[in-house]
Amino acid sequence: MALLSIRNSCLAIVGSFAFATAACASGKDDNAGPTNGEGGSENGTGGKTGDDDDDSGTGGTAEAVRLYTFTDDTQVYLYQPGNATATNDLTTASTFSWDSQDGAPDKVADAGSMRIEAPFSEYTQPDQAVDFQFMLDGRPVDLTGKTLFLYLKVDSGFSPDPSAPGGLMFYAKSHETNWDWGQAPWMNIDSANHNWRKYTFKLADAESGETNKAPFDPSQVMSIGIKLDTGSPSDPTAVDPPAPATFHLDTIGYMDDAATP
Repeated sequence: MALLSIRNSCLAIVGSFAFATAACASGKDDNAGPTNGEGGSENGTGGKTGDDDDDSGTGGTAEAVRLYTFTDDTQVYLYQPGNATATNDLTTASTFSWDSQDGAPDKVADAGSMRIEAPFSEYTQPDQAVDFQFMLDGRPVDLTGKTLFLYLKVDSGFSPDPSAPGGLMFYAKSHETNWDWGQAPWMNIDSANHNWRKYTFKLADAESGETNKAPFDPSQVMSIGIKLDTGSPSDPTAVDPPAPATFHLDTIGYMDDAATP
């Protein structure tokens, strides 16, 4: 699997992020530039397809394209930091490795996944986060009418209080010159649930970044990114702080919008 980049975009980062309801509002990238983008690796996979009824919301089968399956260690090292210079970004301090023994419950992809160990430690402003992206092979790629998906699980650590959960920011960038930002709504991560979870991002509904030069364009996708963000409780002193965390990431790909559950 390969692709990623994000930015502080929760209300916690772009405004008054409040976790009164334990949910984070959709954020916006405040600097959607191609951080490490134009120097991206050209060694991406061409994708793997297959009829997978797990990707169908209609009871039939849907052909999903799997861009990154992490069946060996080569794809792990194709990631690039999304914004390594951002305040409180922990990407370069994190460890990315291949785990041959653990993989998502995907019927088509073989075993294996990307293991991410991140030194989360406290609530900060902006939030502590791990932000990385994968450059798309043959970019820009026309993903009009497509929904991205990935599998992720948290093994340990992260934001422990259910009233102020950390979350996933699933994003993409478009246009070769602008690298305009587009993201799915913030998705909470339950740090007490250690099972694999499938996350989706309908590109037609992407929220563009506030500083984009143009709206995000699904027909000109350059990269796919992931940001793991601690979130921000309304009163950081009232909850336990974030803890060093281990995640597993697997099977990044896309499918037709009509096949999305």
